[in-house]
Amino acid sequence: KSYHTDFHVFGTYTATSVVQDSLGGLNLAKYESLSGTRVSQFVHTENFPDNPDYEAIVNYLEYPNTEDINTQPDANVFDYYGLHFRGYLHPDETGEYRFFMSSDDNAELWLSTDEKPANAILIATESSWSSVRDYASIGDESVSPPISLDAGKMYFIEAFHKEGIGGDNFAVTWIKPSDSIAVPEDGATPISGAYLSPFHSDQTLYASALENSTIYKVSSYGNVDSLYSESGKEANALAFDASGTLYFLDRQSDSV
Repeated sequence: KSYHTDFHVFGTYTATSVVQDSLGGLNLAKYESLSGTRVSQFVHTENFPDNPDYEAIVNYLEYPNTEDINTQPDANVFDYYGLHFRGYLHPDETGEYRFFMSSDDNAELWLSTDEKPANAILIATESSWSSVRDYASIGDESVSPPISLDAGKMYFIEAFHKEGIGGDNFAVTWIKPSDSIAVPEDGATPISGAYLSPFHSDQTLYASALENSTIYKVSSYGNVDSLYSESGKEANALAFDASGTLYFLDRQSDSV
C-alpha cells in the first residue's frame, strides 16, 4: 500500500432525467484489469467513463455489495479494478452533515452544492487504505468537514475507488444533524438507498461479462420480493427505471 494524492478535472455529465425523490440506489461502473492503487490509474484511461466492464445500480453506498446493508462484505474479494459511483443524495433533515469514508485502496468522495455535477467539490479522500467499515476520526482526510444540507433538496454525489491487490472495500456513512454521536462506530452501515437515487435510471443498463463474452440485459420482474421466485435464477445485478420499478439483469444471448 502506498500514499499518494491525485488531482484531476473531469468532464461534464448529462443526466437523462433528474429525479426528485429517492429511488433506492446509485449507479456503479466497474473498470477491470487495472494495476495500481491510485484513482488516476483508471479515470485517465481510454475506457473511462464510457466503457466500463460492468454496470449496475447498488442499493447502498458500498462495494463489494452483499445486497443486505446489515451484512458486511468480505475483506478481500477482487483485485486490480476501479469503481465510479454517481447519483443523487436526498437528505431528510436540514442542518450540518459529516461524511465518513472507508476504503482499500485509494478513494475520493465528491458532493455538489446542488443537483448539478458541475458544482461538485472534493470533500474526502483516502490516500492509503482502511479496513471494511473502519471509519477514521474527525480531522482525517477520509472525513469531510461539516456540510450544510437542506431537507427536500437533492445533491449530486460521486465517488471513485481504486483497488490494487489484497484487501478491497469501499463504503461511505454519515452523521446526520439529529444524531447524538459525532463519529460513527466502526461497522456502521453505509448510506442507504432510502437517501439515494441513480444518475442514469433507464431500461438500457447493460453489464458485459468479458470472461465469457455474455451480455446481461435488463428484464422486468416486478418488485424485489418476487425477483427470485419469478425468475428462478440468481440475480447478477439490480436496476431501477425512472418510475422506481426494479429490474433484474438476466443472462441473454451475445446480441441485444
